[in-house]
Amino acid sequence: MLLLLADSLLLIFLTLSLGILTLNILDRLFRVTIQSDLLGTFLAGLIPSTIYFNIISFWLPVNYLSLIPLALISLLVFRQHKERFRQEALSIREQLNRILQPSNWVFTGGLLVLLLYFSILPGINADSKGYHYLSILWYEKYKVIPGLANVHGRYAFNPAAFIIQSAYSFTGLTGQSIYPLNTVLIGLFLFWLLVRMLRQKDSLAGLV
Repeated sequence: MLLLLADSLLLIFLTLSLGILTLNILDRLFRVTIQSDLLGTFLAGLIPSTIYFNIISFWLPVNYLSLIPLALISLLVFRQHKERFRQEALSIREQLNRILQPSNWVFTGGLLVLLLYFSILPGINADSKGYHYLSILWYEKYKVIPGLANVHGRYAFNPAAFIIQSAYSFTGLTGQSIYPLNTVLIGLFLFWLLVRMLRQKDSLAGLV
């Protein structure tokens, strides 16, 4: 659990940094300020991450070493955009204060139980056992292998999500594979929904 938490925080920091950089570039390109919340910024950061990992996978395995350039870029972004990070932190604190109010504990408790359950639930999907985990491990240990789909057709599917998972798996360092992406994405999305739901909880139509 501690490894998953640490890996999730690393994923969030690097991806949010890339999201802030991406939105800043778009601001300058279109000469308009693009408003985005935490989830939107994170999703914006997944775009350059996915492009980067896919490009380097043609020549190198996508493992924890591929995170080093992203970490350096993220530190530069953090240094240049400290105010943006401060605003994100204040926004998170404000939203956490809202959902942690005693009157909202039922909603918040349900969300936390759901997240905890799915974060520790072992893989039960037949496709995951059949080729998802193996595909991620292939990306982590080897560059793109021409003709791999000839071994099994399913190895040609779903590279975008798997290749991000391989970068954050840390199998070589920890002796086990860690998969934080789904938990982080689901957590941010449910957090986004919960905040909006609590704003409308006094209105049945708004809540629905």
